[in-house]
Amino acid sequence: MSLATQNPKKRIAVEVVCLFTGFHLFAIIGPFVMSFEPLLRAASLSTANLAYFIAAAFSSIPLILFVMKSSGAEWSEFGFRKWRWSIDPAYLFIALGTFFFVHFAAYWISYRDLHFAAQNPLMSDATWVTKTLMTIRYLVAGFSEELFYRSYLNKRLDDLFGKPVWSVLISAVAFGSVHMYQGWHGVLVIGIDGLLLALLYRLTKNVLPLALAHATFNCILSRIWL
Repeated sequence: MSLATQNPKKRIAVEVVCLFTGFHLFAIIGPFVMSFEPLLRAASLSTANLAYFIAAAFSSIPLILFVMKSSGAEWSEFGFRKWRWSIDPAYLFIALGTFFFVHFAAYWISYRDLHFAAQNPLMSDATWVTKTLMTIRYLVAGFSEELFYRSYLNKRLDDLFGKPVWSVLISAVAFGSVHMYQGWHGVLVIGIDGLLLALLYRLTKNVLPLALAHATFNCILSRIWL
């Protein structure tokens, strides 16, 4: 008898822990690699460095989709629904507004600028290749994070606990903690993002508006092409 047949909740718990650990290891290793950016730029390897992040982010998307498919649940249960022109554009702008409101409110309260450009290579002398790769990196990161923290994690935590409140809170804490490289201030701010976005996801039941908003916010705030 398989583990899934014997104890499906145990299988789900193992699945969640494995994916969660993978995402957080990437969050720890990634900034460590980027800390060598001055050396890499001197060696003309910044493009290769960015390519590593893009490959890692791209590989996470098919992995999450594969796990979703293997779960036996309907795609709609993970928030994959047809785009509704009557309401989804509004949800997209609400999600985008949520990102900006939380981050700029944190800026005014703490006098600290939490824009992602602080972790970017200097854009002033970056080549168009580097800027293009950076743009792709932020777009893919936005989609992969929404797929995992909103779409996948909320569904699987519902399966485990049966109470949406726990799913919302745990997914928000997880989303904040994966940004630990930004310090505790960043963890708190992005955790608030995660809380509000999880609530909005519950309302929309569609991950696409949130993913588009997240990817757009990443690109705007990184100020790559300015």
